[in-house]
Amino acid sequence: MARTAIPGGIKGVEDGTEADTNGFGTVTIMMLGTAASASVAVTVGDTSGSLAACPESDLIDPTTGDPVTLSGGDGDIQFASYIGPCRYVEATGTNATAVVILGEARMTGPE
Repeated sequence: MARTAIPGGIKGVEDGTEADTNGFGTVTIMMLGTAASASVAVTVGDTSGSLAACPESDLIDPTTGDPVTLSGGDGDIQFASYIGPCRYVEATGTNATAVVILGEARMTGPE
């Protein structure tokens, strides 16, 4: 069976860039450790430019649903799902590269 490309409507937002989640149903954060003591800080907010630390309970392991901290070592890859209510999300890596992946594009969203 042939494989297909990623579904339409997926958007990746690079490390340290604020992601506007308006119009998307899922927010996944990927961390790739590039050195020892790799970590990703996630900030969120209702208003662009006014982000604060993400509450621990809003960042979960997508396979278990348990709260997760994005940290590891060189070459480690981790995923987390943001399940909180804030519209804007930013992931910034330290000794790591972070990507915010927005999925399940919706036709409309909150203004």
